[in-house]
Amino acid sequence: MEGRPTTVRRRRLSDAETERLMLDTAVEEVLTRGLPVGLDRLGFEEIIRRAGVSRTAVYRKWRTREDFYARLLLELAGHDQHGVRAFSAERLPQFLAFLATDPDWRRTPEGRRATFVELCRRGVEANLDHRAGSAGVGLLVALVALLQSTERLHDEILAALTVAEDDFRRTMGGLYATLGRAAGVRPRYGADWATVASLGSALVVGGTVQGVGNALLRSESRPGDPFGTGRTADWTTLSLGYTALLLSLTEPDPDFDPDATPASLAAPRPNAVE
Repeated sequence: MEGRPTTVRRRRLSDAETERLMLDTAVEEVLTRGLPVGLDRLGFEEIIRRAGVSRTAVYRKWRTREDFYARLLLELAGHDQHGVRAFSAERLPQFLAFLATDPDWRRTPEGRRATFVELCRRGVEANLDHRAGSAGVGLLVALVALLQSTERLHDEILAALTVAEDDFRRTMGGLYATLGRAAGVRPRYGADWATVASLGSALVVGGTVQGVGNALLRSESRPGDPFGTGRTADWTTLSLGYTALLLSLTEPDPDFDPDATPASLAAPRPNAVE
């Protein structure tokens, strides 16, 4: 019997495994190509082929492709929709390093304000460099549009979006609090850092979406000193608006220690207003 080929039977996937492979494949496709307005353009049969699952098992799980698209919407609603934002945890060391480059700024209120202005500008500019390959904003806009046009799983999708937004507020609120402590500012008007983060994100996301058809909101910049800091830098319309918003929502932190390093200031502080 030598030379006779052996046949290795592939293990049959469970329904849960089939579902996970289909959803993961579809989510990857959406994040790579964007979400068409009209999920039927995604190509249900192509997703089955790419997932490498049994067509029979898929149709046993979802009787129609519309059933699958409804489930996919729910999956996408729980995904991180905020790829476009001024600050991110990945860039936190970069911003703290910037604050540590020149210790003299910490000595005067004017120096702290000028450095906070530059921190805001750099945050938005880093975002502009990053967002070119990001589908996050387009995905969020498409989800909201599709949510208005479908009755299937409407409440479940809305609930998932709400949970994702609450998680974003907690995560970004903590990040903003870290940078605020290091830069010597705190929220004003009874706000907290989660509120500041939400408003800042709304401006960046809205400006990014509008910038698709509005040259003023795209990445063109011009040199200037719009906030009177004595420092000239390249400003986009979006970074100008974002910085103006954060300046209006924050004030000098009376507990700021000019002798402390940015890294130590970034550490959580007991009884701090988050």
